[in-house]
Amino acid sequence: QYHGRDGEVITEFNNLFKNELQYWLNPVIKDFIYDYLAIKNSHKHFGIILLHDYSFLITPAFKALEGTLIQIGEKLGFDTSKYNFKIGIVFSDENLEKFYNDVLKKIDDLDEEHKTDIQIWLNDARRILRHFRHSPAHFLGERKENWDEAFSFGDHILRIINEMCYSLVKSKIFEKIKKE
Repeated sequence: QYHGRDGEVITEFNNLFKNELQYWLNPVIKDFIYDYLAIKNSHKHFGIILLHDYSFLITPAFKALEGTLIQIGEKLGFDTSKYNFKIGIVFSDENLEKFYNDVLKKIDDLDEEHKTDIQIWLNDARRILRHFRHSPAHFLGERKENWDEAFSFGDHILRIINEMCYSLVKSKIFEKIKKE
């Protein structure tokens, strides 16, 4: 358990993420998730501040998604040594498509239920990375116009991480790959 966070953030993390994932997720990814939850909770405690663009509030959740895909790649046996959590370098459109197709090849032997479930969540992750990668950092990026819109999007990212990883863990694909 992470001792640098307040109890409310840790409790919310534990309530959001299935037990198997609380230990499976890389500590750096969990830190990004904790940061997102802390930002979200601070809004509840400190009230509304009016801003022009709220998209930056999602950055920790977005980084957690990118890191989760890197962790999945490592667990699937991909060479991820060149990845260092830099948005746009790790998952440029070309790298993202290659990663997506490589994961689909790795899960091809799974039963149809697990394969379909993983593919759905992986496709959501791919869509978010492709669509939103430049929004928080660039002038012409897509704006989130209020707190609710930003946090709804951030919460969606956390759901994708949770469900995608749970589907992968539940499928036992990582154990199969270790045996190869």
